[in-house]
Amino acid sequence: MVKQWASHIALVLSGCCVAFVLAEIGLRVLGVSYPYFYLPDDLTGYAHKPGARGFWHKEGEAYVTINRAGLRDREHSLEKPPGTFRIAVLGDSYTEALQLPMDQTYWARLEQELRGCPALAGRSVEAVNFGVSGYSTAQELLVLRHKVRPYHPDLVLLALFTGNDIRGNSRELDGDSVRPYYAFKDGGLVLDDAFRRSVAFRLQQLPFSSEAFEFSRVLQLIREAKYRLKGALNEAVHQRRMKAEAGPEIDLDATVYLEPTDPLWTEAWTITEALVVLTKREAE
Repeated sequence: MVKQWASHIALVLSGCCVAFVLAEIGLRVLGVSYPYFYLPDDLTGYAHKPGARGFWHKEGEAYVTINRAGLRDREHSLEKPPGTFRIAVLGDSYTEALQLPMDQTYWARLEQELRGCPALAGRSVEAVNFGVSGYSTAQELLVLRHKVRPYHPDLVLLALFTGNDIRGNSRELDGDSVRPYYAFKDGGLVLDDAFRRSVAFRLQQLPFSSEAFEFSRVLQLIREAKYRLKGALNEAVHQRRMKAEAGPEIDLDATVYLEPTDPLWTEAWTITEALVVLTKREAE
C-alpha cells in the first residue's frame, strides 16, 4: 500500500515537472517574459537590483538597465563633476519610467532643456534618477536621507503623484505589508518599519528566490498574475471607499481633490503634507 502511494506521488510529481518544463519552453518560444528589477531592501521594503536588465513590454516598450548603484539611470560618480549642476529626482513609476527609453524620460529631457539656461552660469546639468515604481513619499524621504546625500545634489526634485501617493502614505488605506510608513506620535512623524518583521518580507529574503524568478518565465508569469490580482482587489476596495465618501455623481479619480471627510483620508493628507515639508527641509 505504501509503495503504491509512493508510486502515485512520484507519478504526479513527474507530471508536474514535465508540465513546468514544457510551459517554460513555450513561454520562451513565444517571447513572454516579465522581468523583475527589484530585490528586498531593509530600508524601503524593496529597491532596484544593481545590474538588472531586460525588456519592458507593459504600457510601452523599452530595454531597461539598472546601474551599479541600483538606479534606473546611467552610471554616475558620487563625486560631482566640476562645473555641474546636479539634480536628484525622487518619485514613483512616473519617474522610474520603465515604459520609455532612457533618453525620453522627463529627467533626461530636463538635462536637455536646461542646457544654456542663463541662471546656471554655464554649468552643465546632470539629473540623477532615484525613482522606483510604487514608492510613497515616505519611501522617497528615506531614499533622500540614506541614498541621495552622498551625491551632493544642488537641487532635489520630488515628484508627487496624487493618483495614489496620498493613499500610499497611510498604512490603513494602503495595506502593504512590505513597505515602511510614517505615523504621528507625540506631535511628530515616527517611522513605522514593522514590515521588516512581516512573513511576506522574510519570504522574499529566502536564498536564491530572486535568482529563481529572474531565470524562470513560469515563475515570472505567476508573480505577474499575483500582483495584478492584488492590485485589482486593492483598487476595488479603494473605489468603494471613495464612492461612499463622494457619491456616485463624482468622478472617482477626482475625489482625491475633495475635502476629505473620512478620518483615514484626513490623516493620510496630514501625513503626506508633513512628509513633503520634512523632505523640503532635509533637502535644504
